[in-house]
Amino acid sequence: MNKYWKIELQRAILQIDNPYPKDDFIVSYSDFLKARDYLGYYKFNPVVFNHLVMITNNEWATEKRISRLSLILKVKQYYRVAQEITRQRKKNLFLFHLKQENNYLKFLKKHLKKVNISAINN
Repeated sequence: MNKYWKIELQRAILQIDNPYPKDDFIVSYSDFLKARDYLGYYKFNPVVFNHLVMITNNEWATEKRISRLSLILKVKQYYRVAQEITRQRKKNLFLFHLKQENNYLKFLKKHLKKVNISAINN
């Protein structure tokens, strides 16, 4: 059985069972990579959601090669499953948003300098 069908089979099973994930289901980026195809089929666990947001916060500005789009989409998907969002989780999401804005500004400044330098040289 190829990888695609294994993932589809696992999704179908999880969709039927709709299990509650353990608190340590996702505690690192590598855990996230293993679980991202199935995360939406689990019941909401506030600890897992908090870990997911913290991983996104911690990994966002690093030089590591990560899938930022995948992280954002899965936070959004899992957020929709949530019925309760505590003040701390709202704070973590806000901090993530601030980091994202700050990194975007740094990115723009860095690339604008490159554009100006290359425009002068041409």
